[in-house]
Amino acid sequence: MPPFVPTRRQILPLATGALFAGSAAQAATLDVRAFGAQGDGRHDDTDAIQRAIEQASVARGIVWLPPCDTSQGKYWRLTRPLFLRSNVTIAGEGPNSLLYNDRRESTTFMDQAVILPGNYHPEFLNTIEFDRARLIGPGTNTLEIANPNKRYAANQTVFVRSQDYDPARPTVSISSFTLICRVLAAHSGKILVDRPIVFGGPLVVAPADGQVAWRRIGDPSRCFVCIDAKLENLSIRSNGFWTGDTAARGCRFTNLFIESRVGIYGNLFQECVWKNIDLTFDRLAIELACNSTDVLVENLKAKMSRDLESPTHQIIAIQESARRCMVRNFFVDADAFTKTAPVVRFGPSSHCALLDGKILCKQARGAMISFDTGVARVEHNQVRNVSFHGNSAATGIAFEPRLQGDVSDNHVDQVRIEGLATAEAARIGGSNNIISNSYLTGDRLVVLSGAANCIVKGSAIPNKVVNSSSDSEAVKFLGNQTH
Repeated sequence: MPPFVPTRRQILPLATGALFAGSAAQAATLDVRAFGAQGDGRHDDTDAIQRAIEQASVARGIVWLPPCDTSQGKYWRLTRPLFLRSNVTIAGEGPNSLLYNDRRESTTFMDQAVILPGNYHPEFLNTIEFDRARLIGPGTNTLEIANPNKRYAANQTVFVRSQDYDPARPTVSISSFTLICRVLAAHSGKILVDRPIVFGGPLVVAPADGQVAWRRIGDPSRCFVCIDAKLENLSIRSNGFWTGDTAARGCRFTNLFIESRVGIYGNLFQECVWKNIDLTFDRLAIELACNSTDVLVENLKAKMSRDLESPTHQIIAIQESARRCMVRNFFVDADAFTKTAPVVRFGPSSHCALLDGKILCKQARGAMISFDTGVARVEHNQVRNVSFHGNSAATGIAFEPRLQGDVSDNHVDQVRIEGLATAEAARIGGSNNIISNSYLTGDRLVVLSGAANCIVKGSAIPNKVVNSSSDSEAVKFLGNQTH
C-alpha cells in the first residue's frame, strides 16, 4: 500500500485559510463590554456576548473578549451555550480571555456546552423534512428538486444527503453521506450549489435553518449550521462539552486553552482546522464523526485529568463515516485512562490519518489501536510515527471486522508500542492490512479467521504466532526481527 499522501485539494486550503471568507483587518471589532458583559465572574454574560455575536454576524465582524484578572476569580461567565454564527470571529488575548460555563446542576453533557456551533446528529438530521433530488450530470453541482416548492433561495445553506442508510441503525444512518452546501441560485425546480456532489445514488436535500432553540429534552425542530467562523486566542472551560453537538464548514479554531469533559468534538465538521490546542479533558481528547470530512487537527497538547466511571469511551475516535480527516503533531498524557475500550479507535472511516505523536496510557486495558466496525467499512486509514506507552493493555494493534463490516487496506507504519508483557502484540484480521517498520511488545500475534492478504514486515515482533485462519498465508511475515 503506498504511503498516505493527502492531495493538494484536501490540505492546501486548510493550511492557507483559503476557505475562510472575510479579512480580520477589514472587519469591525465589537467589544463585548459595549453589549453589557462585565467579566467579573459573578454576573451572567451570556446574553451580552450573544448580542455581540448576532451583531457581528451582520458584517462578518470580530467579537473581542478582553483579558480578565483570572487570579482574582474574574472571567466571562456563561450559564448556557452560545450560538456561534457564520462569518463571525470570536477573539481574545490568550488564557485570561476566559469563557467559563460554571453551571453545575445539569445532568447532561450537552446542556453545559460553552460554544455551540450547531446542532447536528444523524438521528436529529432524520427529523428534518427532506425533498427528493436528482443530480443533473455526475459530479456536478446542479440538483433538480422533486415537487418544486419555495423552500430554496440563493445564499441559503442546505444539506445534500445520500439515502444509503445503515440497516443495522436505521434511525442513526451513520453511513449516509452528507454535504453542507450553499445555494448559489434557485429557479424552476433546480438549485445550483457551491460544490460538486461527489456521491451517487438517490439524493435528498433540505434547508438548514438559521438557528435551533436550546432545549433540555425533546426532539429538535430545526438544525443550525455554522460556516466560515473562527475562534482565536481564547481560554474555554466547561463542566461538559465545549462544543456540543455540531455542524460546521470552513471554520478555524486556533490557539485555544480548553478545560472540559471533551476537547475536540466534531459531528459533521467539513473543511475545518483545529490548530495549537492546549487541552485538559476527562472523557475524550478528540472525536471526529458523523460525516466529518477534510478536517485537520494539528499541534495538540492534551492531558487527561481523571477517568470517569462511565460512559465507555476512547481517547481518540475517528468514526461514523469520517473521511479524509488528519490528526498530526500531538502529545496526549492519558495515563489516567483505565477503560477496556481502545485508546485510539478507527470505526467506519476512510482515508483518515494519525501522524507524528505520542500517547501515554499506562493503565489502558483494551487495544492501543483498533480498526473495527459493525455493518460498515474501515478502509485506507493510516497511523504513522506514533508511540504508545502502556503496561496493562490487552492488545497492541487490532484489525478486527465485526458483524458484516469490512476492515481493509489500513496501514500502521513506524509505530512503537512499549510496555506490553503478556498481551497480544496484534490481532490481524480483515484484508490487505499492513504493519510495517514498527516495534511491538507483547507475547504473541494472533491471526484471525477470515484474514486475507495482510502483511507484517520490517518490524520487531514476538516470535509466537497463533493462527486461527484456515489459510496459512493469510498474513505474510517479511523481514521481521522476533523477540
